[in-house]
Amino acid sequence: MRSMSIGTKISLIVISIFIVFSSAVAVSVILEMRQGITTFATEKAKRDLEMANHIITYKHPGDWAIKDGQLFKGDTALEGNFELVDEIGQASGDTVTIFRGDERVATNVMVDGKRAVGTKVSDEVAQTVLQQGEKYFGEAVVVGQKYQTAYEPIKNASGEIIGIFYVGASQSLIDVIISSFLKTFLIVFLLAMLVAITLILLYVRRVRVRIERVSVAIKRAGTGDFTQPVVDNVQDEIGMLGTGYNEMRSNLQVIIQGGLQAAEKAEHSTGLLLKIADQTAKESAQIASSVEQVAQGAESQTISTEENLQAMEEVAIGVQSMADKASSISDAALYSRKQAETGGEAVQLTVQQMSTIESSVTTTDEVIRMLEGSRHRLVRWLPPFMRLRIKRICSPSMHPLKRQEQGAWQRICRGIYRGS
Repeated sequence: MRSMSIGTKISLIVISIFIVFSSAVAVSVILEMRQGITTFATEKAKRDLEMANHIITYKHPGDWAIKDGQLFKGDTALEGNFELVDEIGQASGDTVTIFRGDERVATNVMVDGKRAVGTKVSDEVAQTVLQQGEKYFGEAVVVGQKYQTAYEPIKNASGEIIGIFYVGASQSLIDVIISSFLKTFLIVFLLAMLVAITLILLYVRRVRVRIERVSVAIKRAGTGDFTQPVVDNVQDEIGMLGTGYNEMRSNLQVIIQGGLQAAEKAEHSTGLLLKIADQTAKESAQIASSVEQVAQGAESQTISTEENLQAMEEVAIGVQSMADKASSISDAALYSRKQAETGGEAVQLTVQQMSTIESSVTTTDEVIRMLEGSRHRLVRWLPPFMRLRIKRICSPSMHPLKRQEQGAWQRICRGIYRGS
């Protein structure tokens, strides 16, 4: 049942309901029809009974009576009077019987090809009609067969019940009528069911086709294909379902299109980012190379600076040495001056030595001036810590010179300070 398609399920459900409903209707119709025919037959028997009384009264006026053991109507003996019952039977189409007491004395009811004269009425009818004096209508057994009957008591002039008058239709005739009706009804019912089932199957097939359209579209949507619309112009639940799917499809297409555009933009942006990253990597490599070169240059500069500092220290030592020599020369000049005071020859010698000293001082001054010219170029590229170091070197506390020697050294240091 679970593996059946919805169309098959709907067909089975609808056809089953139709068959059950039709069967219930058929049973109800048959029962009602049987009841109706029975009621109709009973009513007909009543009317036929009245009609038969009118015929008997018209043809044989007078009271009912029993004379010499026979039943009379007026002056006519009715026992064995088959013409009367046959005439009434032909007029009504019923079976007709006249009873004397509970015994049939004139009838058109046949048993084995003979009239059922001399047979007795049923006990049920005798109880109602003969003993209670009432009329009896309905189904009764007549000579072994069922009839829809009408019985009434026959009374004489004094009101005594002396017999029974009966008319009725055989139940077999009613059964034939019912059977004929059932055949006709079944033929019509089967034709109607065939037409109804055909229409149901066509409708269910149409519904199944519409549902399959929606199902196929949804299956394709499940795989990511939203190009299949649902075409259904019927404004019922399935049509509303198709319309809802189409609206969802349109909205999803817009969303997907937006997503694709965003993806394209993201792809483009990613390409730009990759290019920028590549360029950044190249520039980073160049910067790293430059930093390496700067580091190498800084290291080289540091080395050169240290070399220059060492050279400056050597220059300072040289200056200190020249200052020491100048001090020695100054001592020698003083000594010569003393010698000059003591003797003329010593003076002449001292003058010569002073000339030599003057020449040395001039040479020393030129050297100092040359150093002062070079110190401007040297100081400009010295780092601050080197300048501080030079200042410490030039500090008077570092070089306890004599008064004459300090003058030359201070001129050198002042030149360095001005350059810094």
